[in-house]
Amino acid sequence: MASDSLSPDFHLSKSFYVSDSPIRALAISGPNIHIGQQQPPFLTTINLETGERENVGSNNISGQVTSLLTLNDTTYLVGSLDTHIRIISNNSQSKQISGHQGGIISLSKSLTSPSEFFSGSWDGTCRHWNVNGDCLDVIEGHENGVQCVHHGCGALVTGSSGENEGGRVVNMKMRVWRQGDDGKWSIVQSISPHTQSIRSLHLPSSSTLTPIISCGNDGQVCFTDVMEGGKVVKGVVKRLQYEKGYLLDVGSVEGGMGGYDVVVGNVDGECVFWGVEEEKVKQVVQFPGTVWKVLGCEGEVITGCNDGIVRVFSRDLKKIASEDKAIEYLRKIRGGPSAEEVSKYDLWDTREPCTQGDKTVKVFNKGGSAWAAQWDAISEAWVLIGEVTGTDENRGKIDGVEFDHVLPIEHEVAGGGVRTLKIGYNNGENPFVVAQKFIDEHQMDQNDLAQIADYITKRTGAKTETPTIDMTQEGSMNGDTTMEDMFGAGGSNPPGSLGAAVQPPPAVTFETIPIRSVTVYGAGEDKVEKAVDKVKEGKVSEADASTLDDLARIIKDSSRYHASTISDSSYALLLSLLNSATDATTTFPVIDLFRLAILHPSASKQSPSFWCDVVDKIVGLMEAVPASNVAVPMLGLRVWCNLSKIRSFYATPLFSDKARIERICALAKVCVGSVNKNVRASAVILVMDLAYIVHITNGLTGASIGAALLDVVLVCLQDADVENRRKGLLAVGTLVIAGGKDLREEVVAEVRKGRAGCEVEEKEVLKATGR
Repeated sequence: MASDSLSPDFHLSKSFYVSDSPIRALAISGPNIHIGQQQPPFLTTINLETGERENVGSNNISGQVTSLLTLNDTTYLVGSLDTHIRIISNNSQSKQISGHQGGIISLSKSLTSPSEFFSGSWDGTCRHWNVNGDCLDVIEGHENGVQCVHHGCGALVTGSSGENEGGRVVNMKMRVWRQGDDGKWSIVQSISPHTQSIRSLHLPSSSTLTPIISCGNDGQVCFTDVMEGGKVVKGVVKRLQYEKGYLLDVGSVEGGMGGYDVVVGNVDGECVFWGVEEEKVKQVVQFPGTVWKVLGCEGEVITGCNDGIVRVFSRDLKKIASEDKAIEYLRKIRGGPSAEEVSKYDLWDTREPCTQGDKTVKVFNKGGSAWAAQWDAISEAWVLIGEVTGTDENRGKIDGVEFDHVLPIEHEVAGGGVRTLKIGYNNGENPFVVAQKFIDEHQMDQNDLAQIADYITKRTGAKTETPTIDMTQEGSMNGDTTMEDMFGAGGSNPPGSLGAAVQPPPAVTFETIPIRSVTVYGAGEDKVEKAVDKVKEGKVSEADASTLDDLARIIKDSSRYHASTISDSSYALLLSLLNSATDATTTFPVIDLFRLAILHPSASKQSPSFWCDVVDKIVGLMEAVPASNVAVPMLGLRVWCNLSKIRSFYATPLFSDKARIERICALAKVCVGSVNKNVRASAVILVMDLAYIVHITNGLTGASIGAALLDVVLVCLQDADVENRRKGLLAVGTLVIAGGKDLREEVVAEVRKGRAGCEVEEKEVLKATGR
């Protein structure tokens, strides 16, 4: 290639649409690129020269593909979150390798034995295999997710995602291992080059002089010399910092002054190029979504993006994409769909039920605009998420950087003061990612993550007719991506739960009231097996253990809730385990299984009397545990929240029996005053859900719920947490609209106090009461 045809920067050369699913892994073999995806078909092969494509093994893989490794021109390895490793030869599966207890997130060749390889998993282990599927060693002792890479000197390097300690992710470590004469691996040294989860390890070449390059959630790229004199670890020799943080993958591409440049992908939709010798950012390429994967290949860079498109970037000016493709690329990263694209979407007014499973997201043409909606299997309805657009009236700048939304946040500081901060958010970003960066930047409490993400979600793009997605509590992310997957293990699973279908608006409308949907707790499907294992420690019978395993399998596969069934015997077994509990403090795994099992459509098929027995037992356990126990009351409250999604139960004794409601409200009142923030938040959400039920049933359950709820609401309004006070106000306003204008004077007096951060809600509640 002539030198005069080379540009100092990379330009878009080719792009291949794969599907609407995020691309999580890439590998090259011969002229083909293999693509791992978050959703079916999971695995696709595309010829980079001809564009021909083939979906591979979609009937065999049951979890998103997060790692790929080329063995030769016709064979490669596939690592999936379904815990299996598959060997694909000539685009057909030749072997399935099992052994890991968690999803596979990294694969690495052995550079000394071509027929061997390594795998890292969320189960906290790295495993050494041969291509026959034999496990040669299990390398344990890691903190949750494991990245791995084999060095040319023979050493194995692993990096961990860290663990939770007091709401912070800590103990993310890089370790170097040596193989003994017996074939077993032992640790040489452990170092901590990163201050947050390690996301990727990369070896630029097989040379014994090549450093290991790592990137992490702290925005750092670290170069670590593995060996010095063939015996000891030298440690980090170079460190590059990118201000935006959350670097998800790191690779290298030939052509820099030092022989190669470093390239990383981040959550902000950027591909960042560093000059190794210059130690500075040389180029930043913008993308329409998160860049999960970067792959250097023969002087070019291939990327995998959240929008389901593989892009090839080149310095060769002869390979630059046509002007039309370049313009289309720029349009995608700068704004929403064109009018022509909107016209191709299915019409919202003639929408049909979804056949692809719960949580499916689809874009509709609603009044000539593009709107995203998500299928809710329990309520059997499409629920609007928001308008797909690239601009907003809140557009502004922070420190010279332009955002689609610039929002104020008031933050209480030590001594009782309040500081006003600004947070920037761009349409299409993950609210939790933005919130986490904001927390890190301003050194705020990690427990504030849920509140900030909720604030962003409710104030960016939601119109009065738009249903609310409440992201204030622990719940499942849309799609199959877990927060461990996004941020590394150890952190709190981010909240995010989808409310039920919205009811017709009241005659007089307000901006914030009434509450438009219930909030449910859906996170944890990826951890259900751990809960089952904990229950099994109670020495259940072999038959019961099998039933629990079946239950875990069904709960975990949430994408097939529309086609699967939880048996009556499974629900009955959980109740039996609750009834046989001898120590209330250790029952939380069973309660957590109930929380998840309620989200399955089969829960509505159980009789109301069954669920009355369940909640009465759980309430008894909550009353029996000491105040220091967090898990039982928190999960017990969340069971009630999840039951509130089943509308057919509203008029049954589950919610209409006065004594039962008074009992749970008494517990909620205690929990609102808990020193534990998660317990308080769970209690406040239950208050909101019960207020919603009073409103939606036109007062049918008002007598049993409304009166008991007022005492709890009063405590909510006195909470030190601004967000909990705001939610308490939403509950008050919802009760008012449901017919409770004559609220007790002490509640109105508390509303009138006017606390910072809740002005809009306070005014609307007082207006609704006629005060």
